[in-house]
This record gives sequence, C-alpha cells and structure tokens, in this order.
Amino acid sequence: MIKQYYKEIVNPATGRKRKTKFWYAKGKITIDGKRIDYYKAGFTSDEAARSYENNLIIKARADINNEITYEDLFNLYLEDYQKDGKLRTYQDFQQLYDNRIKEYFGNMKISAITNAKIRIWQQSLLETTKKDGTHFSNSYLDKIQSLFKMPLNYGLKHGFIDKNINFEKIKFRSEKKKEMKFYSPEEFNSFIDAADTLKYKAFFLTLYFCGLRKGEALALTWNDIDFKNKCIKIEKTYDSRNRIVTTPKTNNSYRTVLIPERCLEALKELKYYYKIKSKDMDRFVFGYFAPFGLTPLELANKNYAQKANLKKIRIHDFRHSHVTYLLSQGISAFAIAKQIGDTPEMVNNTYGHLLKESKELIVSAFNNI
Repeated sequence: MIKQYYKEIVNPATGRKRKTKFWYAKGKITIDGKRIDYYKAGFTSDEAARSYENNLIIKARADINNEITYEDLFNLYLEDYQKDGKLRTYQDFQQLYDNRIKEYFGNMKISAITNAKIRIWQQSLLETTKKDGTHFSNSYLDKIQSLFKMPLNYGLKHGFIDKNINFEKIKFRSEKKKEMKFYSPEEFNSFIDAADTLKYKAFFLTLYFCGLRKGEALALTWNDIDFKNKCIKIEKTYDSRNRIVTTPKTNNSYRTVLIPERCLEALKELKYYYKIKSKDMDRFVFGYFAPFGLTPLELANKNYAQKANLKKIRIHDFRHSHVTYLLSQGISAFAIAKQIGDTPEMVNNTYGHLLKESKELIVSAFNNI
C-alpha cells in the first residue's frame, strides 16, 4: 500500500517551515506461510515508494525459497539502469529482452537455468531467420547474449542470487563482412554540388568534413560553434526517437573538432541566412527551433545521390567517409579516434583492412625513394 503524507520541513537558509509532500509504503506479504510486515516512509515520489515495495517483495521471495525468476531480476536491473542510463538504451534493452529472451527465460526461476538450457536457446538464435531469409549477424547475437548476462551480474552484485551462471557466447564461425560504403572526395564533391538547399548542404558538409555522428550534428546549437577559433564543441547528442537532447554516446565523445574552411564558410552562410543574433545562440544549427526530422534528411540524401548519379549511402556513412579519407592520408588510428570521439581499438576493428592498405602505401612510397 502506497500513501501520501505531509511533513513540515525547515528551510536552513530562511528558517521558515514549509509543508512538503512525501509517500510511504506499508503492508504485509505472505510467502509459503511466512508473513512479512513492512513499513518505510520518506519517499519523495510515488514511483520511488512503489519501487521499494516491488523490490522488497522480489527479494523476500528470493530469500525464502529462491523463487526469483529471470524476469524479476531483469526488471530490477532495468529499473536501476533507468535512473542514470540513456532512455534510448533502456528502450533497446526492453525490446531486445521482449523479442529474444523473455519467451525462453522470462518465467524461469534462476535456480532452474542451466548451461544446457542456455545452449538450446543459443542454438535457436543461430537457426532463426529474418524476413529476408538471412540469419542474425554476429554483432546482434553478441548484443542479445550480453544483455542476458547483465541481470545475472547485477543479481549477484546486489545479493538477489548467490551464484552466477557462466556460459560461452556463440556466433557464426564464418560471416561475410558487409562492404563498407563511403564517398571518395570526388564523389562527395559531386554529391554536395547537387545539394540545392543550404541547410542540408551545410549539414552534410559538417558530417563529411568533421566526422560527427548524426545525433551530434543535430544537437548542435550556435553556442557550440566558435567561428573565431574555427572549431565545434561536442557535448551532447540528439535522440531522434524520443526527440530529446541528451549526453553523448560515450565519455570519448566529448571533444572539440576543428572546422575545415569549406565547411566553416557554409556554416557562416547558414548563420547569416537565419539572421542569428546573440539572443538566438541557443537555437539549433540544423533546424532552428527543433532539429531536422530524419525523414527530410533521408529524402535529401536520396535526392542528391540520384542527381549526382551516385550510389546512395547511409547518413552514418558520411562519418565512415571522413575516417576513410583520413586513413588514406596516413593519419594514425589514435589521432582519428580523438577526432571522431571513439577509441583506437574501434578504429582498428572497424577500419582494419583500410589501415593495412594505408601502411602498404607508406612502405611503397619509401621504396620508391
């Protein structure tokens, strides 16, 4: 039972008393004939009181007869993650659980989960085909299995279970690597020449020349661009699904990126077009009152590629194009990682074949001396 009450709180700064709203949780539960009474007050929201009550019931079931189910544990983990985690990731976890884990383990007691049952589930993942007849990619399989493990680690850490379940992840032994699509400088020039709308032209120039993620570009306000020092400050990203500005993808994503002249001129032109004054500096660079919608961006991308007689690439592939060009110029993986807000390991893993080619070109150049 959750109820509301008021309590007088003294403001230490003014000494004045003020009635403040609180909630308490009170009740009793009976599990296998054992009765547990509970009462706790001082919650600052109804949600916090209900969370306490739900966690208490789940923990009591686990303590009495090890009845905690995988879904109980998953919900506890997800609820805890939601406090500080990203909304989009929270939604992705919930969807992945509902689609790939719940059917097999949702109602199963943790004590009943065995390596044999996990292996059967893993085999079903390998055999599942999508609508187009293809199997899940190894990266998707890894995401599912990593998510399956997270609540178990959480449960062990917080005392909801007394031992973990260790298992080996599975994947396809051979998986054809998808060809990375990107625009060469010549192709990009053809693409951008076909861009007949300034706001979209400036957007694609920023992606290609600065290596920003789509969400990072959409989150930019005019405050983030330093025209005097020719740089962009990356401190946030835009979640298009939930239409909110949030923190960047990782800690590495916080960075300052120098702006090449061609891109800088386009941004200056866009600022002049919008008649941006000092009072407008918190407006979005790409969208003004709100960031561009994804549909108009995708349509612009498709139209410009068609007009330039080019293969269409994804919007994220403009970032790949940025990295590919830097590699072709012999820039190190470490320097590229700093530029794009990622790690050298990611650069090596994603662009390893291109790194090898660039190293061979460097050796070849010295052999010609």
